[in-house]
Amino acid sequence: MQGWSGCNPLKHLPAKIDGYLGIPLRGENIRPLYFLIYGRRAEANKTAERQRRRPNLSRDDEFLMTYDRLVPQQQACEFYTVQVDRSGYRALYVPPTATIGPLFAHQGAKIRNKDIAVLNSPYFSDERRAFYISRLPYWDDWPVNGPRGIIYTGDRE
Repeated sequence: MQGWSGCNPLKHLPAKIDGYLGIPLRGENIRPLYFLIYGRRAEANKTAERQRRRPNLSRDDEFLMTYDRLVPQQQACEFYTVQVDRSGYRALYVPPTATIGPLFAHQGAKIRNKDIAVLNSPYFSDERRAFYISRLPYWDDWPVNGPRGIIYTGDRE
């Protein structure tokens, strides 16, 4: 599969994706989708010629959109920005709205450098930043020590 730059983006993925981060794919195929986000809507629709040509610029696995379509989503308030490398997942940024707790502790423990990511994230208050970093070791250790009984989805810090 070729992207816009002519390189194969799949070559950078880990050799064994099935079950990565503990999420089994059950033999399903991964089909990457590519999004090119470029310019503003007014620029893209400036002339009738641009409007006519735009739908034909993308292929089946590619989507073109303008920056005007990007909006925050409530469902993403917990998502870390991570980078996948040979060692697994490395956290880059953590949203200040993120919480930690038992529900996703097993997956979260597999992401490294979360403390550095919190320090790199600009919108934490000093108090929240210190608290969040202080609780990371506990929640990284929590899944290692075995079953803990009933997990309530509202348990989070």
